[in-house]
Amino acid sequence: MAERITKRTLGELQRRNPYYRGHEPPLEVNGRTVLLVDDSIATGASISVAIDAIERQHPRRIIVASPLCPMRTRTRLEQRVDTLICLYCPQPFGGVGAWYRNFGETTDEEVRAILDARSRHPSSTAMSNDQP
Repeated sequence: MAERITKRTLGELQRRNPYYRGHEPPLEVNGRTVLLVDDSIATGASISVAIDAIERQHPRRIIVASPLCPMRTRTRLEQRVDTLICLYCPQPFGGVGAWYRNFGETTDEEVRAILDARSRHPSSTAMSNDQP
């Protein structure tokens, strides 16, 4: 099952990457601290794919942040990253949607509009000098 989720997630990343990035090159993360943020983590499959992709680029540190994560998944992810920040680990976890008033999908068009708006204001998206 995890293999199927990983394959589906990789397919989605490949589909969305050129749409979201446009003609912009990937950010250089070699030797930098990378912060991966997820609105919630259930099985950990999607964030694991992101961690795998970032690890291949040799960052200095990987930090994962999410407001919600089951304890079992948290324990597993803590072994993979330098820091895991999760605000709430409910037991029993149930489903992600149970913990949000509105957990609707964000459309590709909404994401693209946000990225386009940010690209017009580069100071809001500039990478730091990676100071501790």
